[in-house]
Amino acid sequence: MRYTQYIVILIFFFISAYVSAQGFDIMKLESRPFLGNSKIEGIERLELKVPLLLRENNQFILAPNSQLMHLDHSFPFDENRFYSLNMPMIWQHRMTEKFNVVFLFMPSLSATTGNYSNEALIWTGGLSFALNSKRKFNWQLGVLYSYRYKNNLIVPLIGFRWSQRGKINISASFPNRLGASWNFSKNMLLGLRMDNNTVSTFIPRYDDFDYSWFQERNIIPYTDIRIYKKLWFRLDVGYTYKRDMKLYKMPEENQWGFGANFNNNSTESVWENSEIGLFVNFGIVLKAGNR
Repeated sequence: MRYTQYIVILIFFFISAYVSAQGFDIMKLESRPFLGNSKIEGIERLELKVPLLLRENNQFILAPNSQLMHLDHSFPFDENRFYSLNMPMIWQHRMTEKFNVVFLFMPSLSATTGNYSNEALIWTGGLSFALNSKRKFNWQLGVLYSYRYKNNLIVPLIGFRWSQRGKINISASFPNRLGASWNFSKNMLLGLRMDNNTVSTFIPRYDDFDYSWFQERNIIPYTDIRIYKKLWFRLDVGYTYKRDMKLYKMPEENQWGFGANFNNNSTESVWENSEIGLFVNFGIVLKAGNR
């Protein structure tokens, strides 16, 4: 579940902008165990991307995804499994040959397993503008808004993508991701990325806190290897140089926040844990498009 914000931004900035030209991942199933003495034991996730409309000037995509995080028993709560269910809906409209506008709406449910409360609902919306200034270069500018736990949060975003003959790709969605990939052969892709992932989770029935905020910053070399036609195997071996889990009390009144992360920095945490460490990630990916 730590991938919620990361998934939103990737879909919002890149998937819809390149769905017809570059292709995308139709399905992704991944498992990520954390190594060493991490209190976060691992994460599993499933992502789907379903194009409902693919016309020249309009594209509409559903991108449901779910994440499950496993914790050890050293946290100040009894639950050790956190889940997140998300339903991003993205509509891209081509206004001119070089200019696109993208709209996002995403309801989410993020809580400990078994707690299906309205308080666990998170609402996210966004607007992005994309300009294809050259055949090889595309840039995006946008803003995301999220309402969660009486916090109204606004995050500005800027991104770009550069491609060299389809072999080398460099892309970014600041402030959360910077990456480069190289199509080493028709059956192998190599890459390196840096990402900043955050997610919050509702934790009911405790007097001292109401929700958690999880953040980690990673450096990740990765590779995709073709298994059969559109089916690929994915392997990441990464290093987390910042991994925080913080607990917060829900404010009595609605608050507003503006910045690079989906947390309200004006609210002080009541408990926190920090660590660093290595991780591996195994996945199966079904791709669409040219690859």
